Amino acid sequence: MSAYTFGNRHIISFRFQFYLKNFSLIKKLYLCFYINQIAKMQKLITPEKSPMFYCDRFDYTLSDNLELSGGYDVRDYIPEEELLKICRPVFTLLKLVKSESYMIDYLYWFKPTDLDEIDEKVRTDTYEDADFKYSIKAYFTPKVWCFHCNQIVGKALAIGDQIYPYHFDIGWEKKKMTRGFTKKCPQCGGGLTLSALHFF
Repeated sequence: MSAYTFGNRHIISFRFQFYLKNFSLIKKLYLCFYINQIAKMQKLITPEKSPMFYCDRFDYTLSDNLELSGGYDVRDYIPEEELLKICRPVFTLLKLVKSESYMIDYLYWFKPTDLDEIDEKVRTDTYEDADFKYSIKAYFTPKVWCFHCNQIVGKALAIGDQIYPYHFDIGWEKKKMTRGFTKKCPQCGGGLTLSALHFF
């Protein structure tokens, strides 16, 4: 305890008085900080026997060893609140030569799925292959054209190259499973230049 002695009385220092008066506030701020830190998750998982880093937030930092699938960062176009309802960012190891290199994809479930529940299962290591059966690695594109009416449909998540280390056949299986789930032109019903799964 920090205090100054004056006769038989102890005068508690201003700093300690501040801590005493604001202990409840300080405790709340620390708790909020702690919760915020544990809420952000980047975790190595191996669903369907293929490793990837799973993130429950879009707070990743681009660097020389992170490549964007499709070349566009979805965060530049869509608010995170909307993204969290639709997909999750995942990092897939591409190569290990002099340094590790990863591809950023957006994991999208083409059948209705509670993503908050998936987050919790990943956090507690209780996820199963079945939880990821209807997920596929997608990339973001700001423009999709229609083959027939030649109109720009809009922003979308589209199916790209499927990279599943140690289990490459998963990519082909997932592409087959998405048949019937890819979008058509909302204006004329025609086919699109890309295999779009979700329009923003």
